Amino acid sequence: MANGEKDFDSLRFRNIIKRYEEAQLVNEDIYMEPEELTDIAEFYYDKGNISQAIKAINLAIKLFPSSTMPVIFRARLALLEEHDSALAEKYADMVCDKSDLDYYYLIAEIMIVNKQTAMADRYLHDRMEYIDEDDIADFILDVATIFVDYEKYDIAESWLAMSEDYDLPDYKELKGRIALGQGNYKCSEHIFEELLDEDPYSNHFWNRLAAAQLMDEKINDSITSSEFAIAINPEDDEALLNKANGLFRLGRYEDALEYYRRFTKLCPEDQSGYVFQGNTLINLNKIYDAISAYRTAEQKANRNPSNLIEIYQELALAYSSVDEMDKALEYVGKAENIETSDKNELMVLKAHIYLEHNDVSNAIRYYKNAIHKSDFSRKISIHIAISIFDCGYVNIAYKILKSITTFRADTNKKGLAYLALCCQQLNKEEEFLSYLKQACEEESDEAQFVLGHLFPKGFAVNEYYKYMYNKLKENTKEK
Repeated sequence: MANGEKDFDSLRFRNIIKRYEEAQLVNEDIYMEPEELTDIAEFYYDKGNISQAIKAINLAIKLFPSSTMPVIFRARLALLEEHDSALAEKYADMVCDKSDLDYYYLIAEIMIVNKQTAMADRYLHDRMEYIDEDDIADFILDVATIFVDYEKYDIAESWLAMSEDYDLPDYKELKGRIALGQGNYKCSEHIFEELLDEDPYSNHFWNRLAAAQLMDEKINDSITSSEFAIAINPEDDEALLNKANGLFRLGRYEDALEYYRRFTKLCPEDQSGYVFQGNTLINLNKIYDAISAYRTAEQKANRNPSNLIEIYQELALAYSSVDEMDKALEYVGKAENIETSDKNELMVLKAHIYLEHNDVSNAIRYYKNAIHKSDFSRKISIHIAISIFDCGYVNIAYKILKSITTFRADTNKKGLAYLALCCQQLNKEEEFLSYLKQACEEESDEAQFVLGHLFPKGFAVNEYYKYMYNKLKENTKEK
């Protein structure tokens, strides 16, 4: 539910939100147009305040049950935030005008969420014959946007190919987002740089460019782009988050924490900011502060099971690291109770907690269960190796990771950075350099997370191999 076109900073909207919040404060009935209430709901959604967004949109539906816009927005909240496609379908049935383009988009989104992407594509193609010729061009771009939003880049590209609006900023932006999603980072950067040449004061495009640069390991450039967006609007939450992520990637954790806090100040109901704070505090070895941040995230994410799973896992690890084993296992149990959780991953986590507290027999039992129940999956094997490494059993972790990379040649290169770190700690210099190079080239995010502490602050991943090669070469000469 992107709202990049909404001007929530305009005087008009500030007056609307002020009237609404003043009425809510004294529990006073207020008359507002359905479009105004929908804008208010979108504003709260944008700030991560889902409960207030639902409250505002429910009021709109109560006052204007035949108005299409509020009902569709409520359906999308059910779909994206409550993860309840049945509830979304219920609201879709309430739409009076089923020839409205937004209704078509909603039905397609429900299909995509229900893993019926091909059906959604066919459905939207079929709708084209019912659309006025004057609306076809906008329809094509809207549909392409939907598939991009759901990361269905190939389908989005096929829709965009039907458009002839090559010079429109919307067309170029979609092309840039598709390129980014397909891993063509340089193409994406080029497109957003061109858009900024045309509109240098667009926060939106600066943020898009920052995201592309971050993915392309141009961390300092990404931070600079974020700073341009912040200079234009110091309260641009997306820009603050982009800069924080860049600083985190460079290992500048204190600076990153400052910007994550600025983000949460602007978006206090968005749980992601507190999770990021927690992750940063873990890296600063401020475990109890991290736990506090994760607990706040837990409170904010109580409507979103998928987010809660991650938070519970982080809390389990944090509590385990400060010898609160019972608390740690309690949070594993909470994650297990969520239907969509990966039970095999949680068995590995439980094993990790036992191993961290020297209960080797229980650890082995849960590791074995995870292996067998996952049908010896590569992902679970890597997670077990990482867990064993983190508990100090470096040689065992090395053997597991080495066997995985030797006997399971596939496109998934997760674990290479941990294998490199094992080699570094076991003084296997040649292997270390080899796996370091592979990890940086093929799994740069993991390489930064796992190996970043071995390098000077501010180093980008693409600089790691050359730096370490030269360092080890100098050490050899000195010997």
